[in-house]
Amino acid sequence: MNQIDMDNRAIARQLELYAQLLDLHGVEQKARVYHAAAFRIEKQEVPVAGLAVSDLTKLPGIGKSIAEKIKEIVETGSFKELNELLERTPQGLLDLFQVKGLGVKKIRRLWEELGIDSLESLEKACLEGKVAALPGMGEKTQQAIMESIAFLKQTQGKRLWVQAAARATGLQEEIQNQLKTEVQCVGQLARKEPVVSAIELMVLTESPAALHACLRKIDYLKETPESSGLFCWRGIDEGAQLPVEVHTVTPEHRASMHLILTATEAHLGYHLNGQTLLQTALNMPAAPSEQAIYARLGVPYIIPEMREGKHEWEWAKKYTPEQLVEREDLRGVVHAHTTYSDGKNTLTEMAEEARRLGYEYLGITDHSQSAFYANGLSEERVRKQWQEIEQINSRLQDFQLLKGIEVDILADGSLDYPDDFLAQFDFVIASVHSALSTSREKATQRLLKAIENPHVDILGHLTGRILLAREGYPLDMEQVIRACAEHQVAIEVNASPSRSDLDWEWIFYAMEQGVKLLITPDAHSCEELQYMDWGLQLARKGGMTKEVCLNCLSSTAFLSFCAKKG
Repeated sequence: MNQIDMDNRAIARQLELYAQLLDLHGVEQKARVYHAAAFRIEKQEVPVAGLAVSDLTKLPGIGKSIAEKIKEIVETGSFKELNELLERTPQGLLDLFQVKGLGVKKIRRLWEELGIDSLESLEKACLEGKVAALPGMGEKTQQAIMESIAFLKQTQGKRLWVQAAARATGLQEEIQNQLKTEVQCVGQLARKEPVVSAIELMVLTESPAALHACLRKIDYLKETPESSGLFCWRGIDEGAQLPVEVHTVTPEHRASMHLILTATEAHLGYHLNGQTLLQTALNMPAAPSEQAIYARLGVPYIIPEMREGKHEWEWAKKYTPEQLVEREDLRGVVHAHTTYSDGKNTLTEMAEEARRLGYEYLGITDHSQSAFYANGLSEERVRKQWQEIEQINSRLQDFQLLKGIEVDILADGSLDYPDDFLAQFDFVIASVHSALSTSREKATQRLLKAIENPHVDILGHLTGRILLAREGYPLDMEQVIRACAEHQVAIEVNASPSRSDLDWEWIFYAMEQGVKLLITPDAHSCEELQYMDWGLQLARKGGMTKEVCLNCLSSTAFLSFCAKKG
């Protein structure tokens, strides 16, 4: 693994893995040192891969021994001591770190006392009641473990869209370089599904044999000959551990096949006067465009992102693709963290990057005081931040920083600052970050109380989910959305790829209820401001129009929306 491949996060992951293994083997004091080092490396603004050992030791908490391990990680992808611990640890034991509610100490007990060294043996022990019988565990812990294992099984063999799209882009480029032809994403990638279980491509070529020969030369692809055919190569991307399908399409069949390969069966099964969309596409193999196929059936054109077979046809009765929000419509960004809390970049750096990306304003929303894990802001530190924001704004003539906050919704639904202090912010995003394990009724009531607060302008990452890691807390979504409409609280579409929350399937319902929406990057660095691009795709997939999107407003109009409640 060369230096270019190792960013700060990748280096930190190796150090954190070593710390976890040290904990697992009972070397707790040394583990704490490496946990801290991993945290510091990930938070560094400057890439550490290019630093010499002497420069690394100048970083807080990084001694010579850790610095040398970092250089070894950069050069080899790992280091000697980590490899030695991995050899002493059953491979399946590492999977237990993914189980929600299992810390290192519990994993060590399960290993030492029950001989559990894999997800399979853990599930078996739960089914036999052995985990509940351990002192300090109990039925509740055992049930939570089984639910987490079920969730992990459900998410196996899946990747976030952004991860799968990156792999697909690399494959596209290899095919294009070899065959000098057009390659397009189809299937889940084209529909912009937040979680993807396969990479599907469509290649325009008159020579399927040449395509197959090209794919067999790519070292990270492994063909499954028994499921491949002349017009569809199937295999596995061994790097991403995802199935791959590459379809051969002649140029004259481009439109009809792109529609068929992009849409779900449910979308293609939509029918009018006894004819389905699929039948129409098959009857027009050389259709000049996808729009022509929809027109032949007598139905509105549906963009690829929305071809799910869900609410797109109902949406199309009221709106047209031209009304969907587009990149050039987005004037401002809100929900961004800085070095005041857990962000990597300063106020000035975030402002300059947002300005460079073409936005007119950026709403700063560092964490509130109860978020101790994220260096949450006391009232005194908030006021210091306000002073710096005013100084920055006095220097900028065509850009504005807004004074916002991401305030924690506490367990009882109250907020992390008193009302008189909340009233002084330009806008307030309210989010849940703690006490996630609760009943549907309690979780719903918690949000309803927060929504009723006159100072809450936006509800943040509504369900609290982390895709492929944890499910969101249970909610009566319709009740929460209706409450937002009643109290004029907007809902964010959080564009952090692992959140993608509000889920796209609820966007149309929120619009129907009269709720305003906005796309937010939940950015913790300058780089993450570009999550807005992914959020835009989610917004369009859900049918978000310019009219309901608060990002389309000027800063004055946005602040007017936020001021109306107070």
